[in-house]
Amino acid sequence: MSAPETNLERQKKRHIGPLGGMLLVVAFVSILFGVFYILATSGDEAGDGAQAPTESTQSTETSVGSDTSN
Repeated sequence: MSAPETNLERQKKRHIGPLGGMLLVVAFVSILFGVFYILATSGDEAGDGAQAPTESTQSTETSVGSDTSN
């Protein structure tokens, strides 16, 4: 079977709008995905989160404990 109308120029004009819209949607979703990925992984750096207490914190706790025992 052949297509009833094979006017390629008219088909190009009719398809440019929907194809352009699909391209814009794909670009918008790609940008949103990139922003979401950056925000989701920004807190996973080494050193963030639970850390062991530093020496200054430990020495303060030790000195406070020794002051109250005297």
